[in-house]
Amino acid sequence: MTNGKISKSIVVFLLILASAAVAFPLIYMFMTSLKTHQNIILSPFTLPSELQFENYFIAWTDTNLGLNFLNSIIVSVGTLLFLIMVVLMGGYALSRYPFPGNKIVFIGLIALIAIPVHSLLVPIYYFMETLGLRNSLIGVILLYTAINLPFSLIIMRTFFEQMPRAIEEAAEIDGCNIWQVFWHVAIPMAKVPIATIAIINIINIWSEYLFASVLLVDSTVRTLPVAIAILQSGEQGLDLGILFAGLSIVTIPMLIIYLIFSKQITQGVASGAVK
Repeated sequence: MTNGKISKSIVVFLLILASAAVAFPLIYMFMTSLKTHQNIILSPFTLPSELQFENYFIAWTDTNLGLNFLNSIIVSVGTLLFLIMVVLMGGYALSRYPFPGNKIVFIGLIALIAIPVHSLLVPIYYFMETLGLRNSLIGVILLYTAINLPFSLIIMRTFFEQMPRAIEEAAEIDGCNIWQVFWHVAIPMAKVPIATIAIINIINIWSEYLFASVLLVDSTVRTLPVAIAILQSGEQGLDLGILFAGLSIVTIPMLIIYLIFSKQITQGVASGAVK
């Protein structure tokens, strides 16, 4: 074998190992979710002797995961919609309309990224309590939007900075005003950064636990990560089969999104990165 073929074989082998390392925990999780608690304790690495699909039913109904799943969808979708709307307008304004302090705002956004947001947990708690937004999905949506705003705004501003202005100028010559140029020219051309922002943030929003556990105490407004933590703590009696079924319920939506939008994910990460 030539050196080129040997190198290619080594790369393929390493990629197979990496894929197996990623796939094994998922396969184990789904396999274990179909076993009884006793079977998991006695034989943790064997295939289920009998498929226990009722674990999913119990996790969905008796542990209130159905309502928590709906809460997570509301928070994730609401945050993404609000976030994308804000960064589209903010990024376009920062890139197209210079104003005093424009550069300072941009530097401030970069500085905000460096701040560990979880260090602000206590002041954020009291701030949300003062506003009456604790135990409120709207409050969490606003908080997640603010947390993910700096990095997302930098991505959008960078895209608009690199976007050719000739098309916008042509639209203005045809009689379009500022808002028409923004809605009919800028936004349709910003599909890649929008996809990038959505992909980057949906995973963080869907799996965020710390702020949700502190702010969403009421069982009717809990999101999935908080509900799974309660299952794991055994507050309602620990059943590993039900726990792994709950973990699978949390994971399945992200897997579906990846399988459907894998091409857009690759393009978004490759084209939407900040240079």
